[in-house]
Amino acid sequence: MTTKVPRRYPRVEEVPDDITNDPVSAYNPQYLHRESYAANRKAGKGQWRCPTSFEAHWKAQGTTDDPLFAPFPSLDDWDLSRWLVRSGLSQGKINEFLHLKTVREKINPPFATSRSFFKHIDALPQGPA
Repeated sequence: MTTKVPRRYPRVEEVPDDITNDPVSAYNPQYLHRESYAANRKAGKGQWRCPTSFEAHWKAQGTTDDPLFAPFPSLDDWDLSRWLVRSGLSQGKINEFLHLKTVREKINPPFATSRSFFKHIDALPQGPA
């Protein structure tokens, strides 16, 4: 006598949906919410637009006499500062760089120490958090 071994994998069987407890079926088009919009308005379109922090800063900067690279006196100083920030140097190494005779005499940056350098950096406008 052989015994029948039960199947060990799932089966899928089709079962009709039970909507007896659902008075308003989501599948019935009669109950869909529809609203007409005026032709001059687009659904989902914002009614106004707030400027980004960059746009607000750009507009404010246009009304002052500050150069584009403010708070730095020149574009060269801006480039040097950008390089110092992106290089990943420590504050001690930035001090060492700024105290080099060649840097002090030929480049003559507007900051003499890393502390004054970071004060210039902190004076820059903040971007989005």
